[in-house]
Amino acid sequence: MNNSIRIIILTADTGYGHRSVARAIASALEERYEARCEAKIVNPLDYPSAPSFIRRSQVNYDKVVRQAPFWHEFNYGLSENFLVRPLYGQVMGWMLARTLRDVIQKEKPDVIITTCMIYQMALQQAMMLEGVRIPLVTVVTDLARVHSMWFRGQITRCVVPNLRVYRQAVKSGLHVRQVVQAGIPVHPDIARRCDDPRGLRANLGWDETGVVGLVVSSKRVRGMKETLAAICKANLPLRLAVVTGGDDELLAAVEQMDWQVKPYLYGKVEDMSNLFHAANLVISKAGGLIISESLACGLPLLMMDALPGQEIGNVEYVTHRGAGEFTPQPEKLVETLRAWLADDGKLLKFRIGKARELGRPWSAYQVADLAWESAWEEQEELVWAH
Repeated sequence: MNNSIRIIILTADTGYGHRSVARAIASALEERYEARCEAKIVNPLDYPSAPSFIRRSQVNYDKVVRQAPFWHEFNYGLSENFLVRPLYGQVMGWMLARTLRDVIQKEKPDVIITTCMIYQMALQQAMMLEGVRIPLVTVVTDLARVHSMWFRGQITRCVVPNLRVYRQAVKSGLHVRQVVQAGIPVHPDIARRCDDPRGLRANLGWDETGVVGLVVSSKRVRGMKETLAAICKANLPLRLAVVTGGDDELLAAVEQMDWQVKPYLYGKVEDMSNLFHAANLVISKAGGLIISESLACGLPLLMMDALPGQEIGNVEYVTHRGAGEFTPQPEKLVETLRAWLADDGKLLKFRIGKARELGRPWSAYQVADLAWESAWEEQEELVWAH
């Protein structure tokens, strides 16, 4: 290996979080190590050798989680059954081993980072087939109810979000030296503090004072139109900034609502950092990444939707630590908002303090450093072995 190392970050387009975490890590690597490191994001499911039904699952993901969440819950629960779990891992490994071998042959990485659990066993089998040993850094992207597949395979380092998942990783068989608590990586632009929020609001065209709630939605969020309609009628002392995430139907519906104070409306936003730093709270679903991004900016959350399985665990993590509340009914969300804003925002300030305590803004840099160190540790072991 020369003075430049090649790192590939494996992701999948089943949801927003996996690719966003991959982008955060890639940006941290490029910033930290510049020309000494080449970081590339790769989705193995885009390879022709990937099984067609798994490739199609990416396309159908939004539809399934929105229209048939019970099916998502059934599959998740079945794969965690103690009888099915070993077979599930082996089958996924067998189905994807050829594809991951194709990735290794094409990319020739010095280190592999994965942000998606389905590649764990396949990577182990692909390395055996190829006759190589490549350091693997696994980055867990859920906060609490974490699937055991994350902890299987030939892992060099496993990055977990908190102590609860750390204990689960060790209980699953990983050595304590393999597991690192660092949070879920957020983009470096989100991690950086904003010292002038009023100036930032002015640049965005927002009012410089008052409470702004950042609403983050997409096609996979259920019930957002009803939630916004309830807020519209409630006459609350706040203004909304609504990001519809490419959901044109939602965007049109919000525009047609009879707002007393018009919200700031956005469609699909690539860089959310300014919006996070200018807001006071977040309204969204209980995805691991949106929660991590919000907490990294010290923003408490009203979680109005959660997928059965891992996202229910995310809800528990946030609510038990006082950094947000779960409000699946529009009326409850409005009632909770009113309570947060009462008495000059006393409860909102308390939630903000709890969010700041939980936030881990620098996780992407920690993953970048672990990947860099893993590459050189592997090289040193090979030298000593000879």
